[in-house]
Amino acid sequence: MGLMFLALPVVAQVDPYKRDLIQLGYEQPLEGRSPLGAYAFYYHNQPDFLRTNLTLRLAVAPVYVDSELGISGVLGPNTDLGIGLTGGGYADGYSEVDGGTYKTGESFDGHSVEVSASLYHLFNPGDQIPLNFVLRGSTHYSVFVADDTAPGFQVPDNRTTFNVRTGLRWGGIEPTLYPALAMEMSIWYEGQFRSDSGTYGFANAPFDTHYKNEFPRMSRLQLALVRKNDVARLSDKIADERLVKIFDYSSGFQSTIE
Repeated sequence: MGLMFLALPVVAQVDPYKRDLIQLGYEQPLEGRSPLGAYAFYYHNQPDFLRTNLTLRLAVAPVYVDSELGISGVLGPNTDLGIGLTGGGYADGYSEVDGGTYKTGESFDGHSVEVSASLYHLFNPGDQIPLNFVLRGSTHYSVFVADDTAPGFQVPDNRTTFNVRTGLRWGGIEPTLYPALAMEMSIWYEGQFRSDSGTYGFANAPFDTHYKNEFPRMSRLQLALVRKNDVARLSDKIADERLVKIFDYSSGFQSTIE
């Protein structure tokens, strides 16, 4: 949904600007069936929430809410703390698409709730391009429910996942559709720990969700430069003819379905 790009040239990662944004989207394949490809959300960022050092960030969708309370200057003038609460319906669902065929009998819904704590530190206050350190820990609980799933298909057991992510971000991209100029280079390391093991799927060919630790390494490079009076959407993979330059490279971002 494009809500992860919250790095700005300001103290750490807490956004000091008031924002009220609405985004709608829908996609449909030219042929065949596909999972529902529609979304809508309202994004609100409120600095000086109750107190001058508090910032409330909300992303509200019809059945899902992502929120974080930012506390500035917790461990010094350049280190902020974020306390997050996220949850709602369908975000952890899984849709099986094999060779372009949408298999509803092997798909299922997933609902979740998550609490998190994040530490944001700015190394170079006053510089034009900020360098931030991010450390985030979260506990994520998932509930899986059969929808149009085939009678013989067993959905995964409910589970808890503990996540730790740390990394460095140089630059950043504002959470807007049309930033005129933006750049981000970042490198991340994430650990995931599942609370239990089990299987899901058909009895004769089950998939394993065994207890395990995962430590994916991730990196991202994004650059955007547009001519005056032109706009370009950073999430687009196909550049518009008006675009002077746009580059988006991500490495190591893995699926957590299995």
